[in-house]
Amino acid sequence: MILTITPSPTLDLTYELADLNADQVNVSKNTLVEGSGKGILVSMALTEMGFDCEAMVPISDSELSLAWRDVVAKKIKINTTYAKREMRINTSLLHNGKTTKVNEVAKPLSDEECDEFLKRIEYKAHELRPTWIVLSGHISSNNVEKIITRVPEIAKLVGAKLVIDSSGKGLLAAIGAKPDFIKPNMDELIAIKPDAISDPKRAVLELAKEIGGAVLLSNGNKPAYASDGNELYELIPSDTPIVNSVGAGDSSVAGFVAAAEEGKSFLDCIINAMAWGQAACMTVESGGVKPEFVDLKSIKYSQLPTT
Repeated sequence: MILTITPSPTLDLTYELADLNADQVNVSKNTLVEGSGKGILVSMALTEMGFDCEAMVPISDSELSLAWRDVVAKKIKINTTYAKREMRINTSLLHNGKTTKVNEVAKPLSDEECDEFLKRIEYKAHELRPTWIVLSGHISSNNVEKIITRVPEIAKLVGAKLVIDSSGKGLLAAIGAKPDFIKPNMDELIAIKPDAISDPKRAVLELAKEIGGAVLLSNGNKPAYASDGNELYELIPSDTPIVNSVGAGDSSVAGFVAAAEEGKSFLDCIINAMAWGQAACMTVESGGVKPEFVDLKSIKYSQLPTT
């Protein structure tokens, strides 16, 4: 059983455009309105692929938030606590295989709301006894210390392995929490390890040793690198058409956890992560994984020396 935590849920608007012209009216040939947030997308991918998963999320009682909850609850199991802030809206413009994003700034939880959210997470963790807890998405700087301190403690209490997939202060704080898996992109890795700009594979290996867990550097359609501190791999995604890359990283996280949940080797886990992320790019929907698009054999890899 996998428990996901999304501190900052979103409503995603996706417009598929034949042409993208500045200072003109652009007409969408396809429009999607989706309940989202990084941990939510992890849950959607896992649920779609048949894994038992529940998502924890704080939302308000506004009409928009309650409509969001109703939409999401049709796809995955969710558990909510109250937050006064309004649901934020993220917008994606799809054009010629590229994605232009406009994201609203995430507002923090109050101290009381954050405490209630963490209390509920601990209750559900004791009830569900998950094997993995996935903390995913933006964490406001006001909430980083509480969330990054308490969630690893909860994971330890119930014997769950931990994924932290965040950015900025959330990612930097996550390193000290020593999660079992993280998935930085290139910019995030450089923020942690400046030398990664010239030698990303070495930075991935060093970071894996530092946290005592697994690291997968996601790098779009470029070579990715992964290490568990003992092994180091380069992975090459296949040249598949990209329809919408939003949520691909979340599907990669889901793919890693899914393979780990089945007791697969580290190599199999990172191949599955790459394949799920690749599959997520092949549909207009944000995130999610359709089984027919998952092609493990399309991921090429080579083992690299660690000395």
